[in-house]
Amino acid sequence: MSLNLGSLLENSTRFFGAETALINDRGSLTYHELRGHVMACALALREAGVQPGDKVAIMLPNCMSFTVAYFGILYAGAVVVPISYLAVDREIAYALNDSEAVFFVASVDFAERAGPGFAAAAGTKTMLLVDESAGPLTVHHGDFRIERGGFFDLTQTSPEDTAVILYTS
Repeated sequence: MSLNLGSLLENSTRFFGAETALINDRGSLTYHELRGHVMACALALREAGVQPGDKVAIMLPNCMSFTVAYFGILYAGAVVVPISYLAVDREIAYALNDSEAVFFVASVDFAERAGPGFAAAAGTKTMLLVDESAGPLTVHHGDFRIERGGFFDLTQTSPEDTAVILYTS
């Protein structure tokens, strides 16, 4: 049994695979479909150089891409660093620097605040802007690609490993 929080999705997929996992005004995803997006995200993160234990920040609204990114980061064995979509540029820079995030996934809707925060973050190497209207993390951005298909095994983690870093006010 895996100690990775991503195993929650694995178990749900095993028992409820054809059932609806996510739904919004643009459609829905079954657990099987969600798992496919999550594996594609994890594979893309790993190909972009994200390693187990690395911190990956996400600044997304309540949307399918948030769930895909959250679980994709966990599947890759990395640490999820959610940043409030209400944060301003200095708060974004603080969270990125303090957490030592190496990768930042943000909504295009927040680019005006996310860009300066990213620019002020010393160690964050890559920022990916996501447009939810294109689908859950189905984006092509520079050398970073998330494409459906392929398989990614859930990265094994230990009880001592950090899964999520939450910043509060």
